[in-house]
Amino acid sequence: MTDLKRSWVESANSADTDFPLNNLPYGVFSIGDDDPRCGVAIGDMILDVTAMEESGLLHLPEDMVFSYPAWNDFMELGPDHWKTFRETLTQSLAEGSDQQSKLEPFLVPMATASL
Repeated sequence: MTDLKRSWVESANSADTDFPLNNLPYGVFSIGDDDPRCGVAIGDMILDVTAMEESGLLHLPEDMVFSYPAWNDFMELGPDHWKTFRETLTQSLAEGSDQQSKLEPFLVPMATASL
Protein backbone atom coordinates (compact mmCIF):
# COMPACT_ATOMS: atom_id res chain seq x y z
CA MET A 1 0.00 0.00 0.00
CA THR A 2 1.28 3.46 -0.91
CA ASP A 3 2.01 5.83 1.94
CA LEU A 4 -0.24 8.81 1.23
CA LYS A 5 1.03 12.21 2.25
CA ARG A 6 -1.39 14.47 4.08
CA SER A 7 -2.32 17.95 2.92
CA TRP A 8 -3.55 21.06 4.69
CA VAL A 9 -6.34 21.00 2.05
CA GLU A 10 -8.54 18.77 4.18
CA SER A 11 -10.60 17.32 1.31
CA ALA A 12 -7.36 15.93 -0.19
CA ASN A 13 -7.06 13.62 2.82
CA SER A 14 -10.43 11.93 2.30
CA ALA A 15 -10.37 8.24 1.38
CA ASP A 16 -12.94 9.07 -1.33
CA THR A 17 -10.99 11.79 -3.14
CA ASP A 18 -9.61 11.29 -6.62
CA PHE A 19 -7.05 14.03 -6.00
CA PRO A 20 -4.94 13.40 -2.90
CA LEU A 21 -1.57 15.09 -2.49
CA ASN A 22 0.15 12.32 -4.46
CA ASN A 23 -2.15 12.90 -7.49
CA LEU A 24 -2.14 16.55 -8.57
CA PRO A 25 -3.50 16.62 -12.12
CA TYR A 26 -3.09 19.69 -14.31
CA GLY A 27 -6.01 21.13 -16.23
CA VAL A 28 -7.87 24.19 -17.45
CA PHE A 29 -10.96 25.59 -15.75
CA SER A 30 -13.21 28.62 -15.65
CA ILE A 31 -15.66 30.12 -13.20
CA GLY A 32 -18.86 31.52 -14.68
CA ASP A 33 -18.08 33.82 -17.61
CA ASP A 34 -14.44 34.34 -16.57
CA ASP A 35 -11.66 33.46 -18.99
CA PRO A 36 -10.28 29.90 -18.75
CA ARG A 37 -7.22 29.45 -16.54
CA CYS A 38 -4.64 26.80 -15.69
CA GLY A 39 -5.12 24.97 -12.43
CA VAL A 40 -4.10 21.96 -10.39
CA ALA A 41 -6.70 19.75 -8.71
CA ILE A 42 -6.26 18.96 -5.00
CA GLY A 43 -9.10 17.29 -3.11
CA ASP A 44 -12.32 19.09 -4.05
CA MET A 45 -10.44 22.30 -4.88
CA ILE A 46 -8.45 23.75 -7.79
CA LEU A 47 -5.26 25.70 -7.21
CA ASP A 48 -5.35 28.59 -9.68
CA VAL A 49 -1.78 28.65 -11.01
CA THR A 50 -2.58 31.38 -13.55
CA ALA A 51 -3.53 33.71 -10.68
CA MET A 52 -0.46 32.60 -8.72
CA GLU A 53 1.77 33.49 -11.66
CA GLU A 54 0.00 36.85 -12.15
CA SER A 55 0.57 37.67 -8.47
CA GLY A 56 4.29 36.89 -8.68
CA LEU A 57 4.04 33.85 -6.41
CA LEU A 58 5.36 31.43 -9.05
CA HIS A 59 8.96 31.68 -10.15
CA LEU A 60 9.47 29.96 -13.49
CA PRO A 61 12.35 30.38 -15.96
CA GLU A 62 10.07 32.18 -18.43
CA ASP A 63 7.49 34.86 -17.70
CA MET A 64 3.78 34.22 -18.01
CA VAL A 65 3.80 30.58 -19.16
CA PHE A 66 0.25 30.33 -17.82
CA SER A 67 -1.09 33.45 -19.55
CA TYR A 68 -2.70 31.27 -22.25
CA PRO A 69 -5.30 28.77 -21.00
CA ALA A 70 -3.25 25.69 -21.86
CA TRP A 71 -0.27 23.90 -20.36
CA ASN A 72 1.70 23.93 -23.65
CA ASP A 73 4.13 26.76 -22.73
CA PHE A 74 4.81 25.13 -19.36
CA MET A 75 5.41 21.73 -21.00
CA GLU A 76 7.94 23.34 -23.35
CA LEU A 77 10.08 24.16 -20.29
CA GLY A 78 11.07 20.48 -20.12
CA PRO A 79 11.23 17.64 -17.60
CA ASP A 80 13.58 19.30 -15.12
CA HIS A 81 11.15 22.19 -14.66
CA TRP A 82 8.14 19.86 -14.52
CA LYS A 83 9.81 17.90 -11.71
CA THR A 84 10.75 21.02 -9.74
CA PHE A 85 7.25 22.48 -10.17
CA ARG A 86 5.55 19.27 -8.97
CA GLU A 87 7.92 18.92 -6.00
CA THR A 88 7.30 22.54 -5.01
CA LEU A 89 3.53 22.09 -5.31
CA THR A 90 3.59 18.90 -3.27
CA GLN A 91 5.70 20.45 -0.51
CA SER A 92 3.63 23.65 -0.47
CA LEU A 93 0.33 21.76 -0.22
CA ALA A 94 1.60 19.27 2.38
CA GLU A 95 0.38 19.33 5.96
CA GLY A 96 2.56 21.68 8.02
CA SER A 97 3.75 23.73 5.04
CA ASP A 98 4.58 27.37 5.73
CA GLN A 99 3.02 28.20 2.31
CA GLN A 100 -0.58 27.57 3.39
CA SER A 101 -1.48 31.20 4.04
CA LYS A 102 0.03 32.23 0.68
CA LEU A 103 -1.77 29.53 -1.32
CA GLU A 104 -5.21 29.50 0.33
CA PRO A 105 -6.41 32.60 -1.58
CA PHE A 106 -5.72 30.76 -4.85
CA LEU A 107 -7.96 27.78 -4.09
CA VAL A 108 -11.22 27.58 -6.01
CA PRO A 109 -14.00 25.11 -5.14
CA MET A 110 -14.15 22.54 -7.92
CA ALA A 111 -17.95 22.50 -7.62
CA THR A 112 -18.08 26.10 -8.92
CA ALA A 113 -15.76 25.45 -11.88
CA SER A 114 -16.24 24.28 -15.44
CA LEU A 115 -13.42 22.05 -16.59
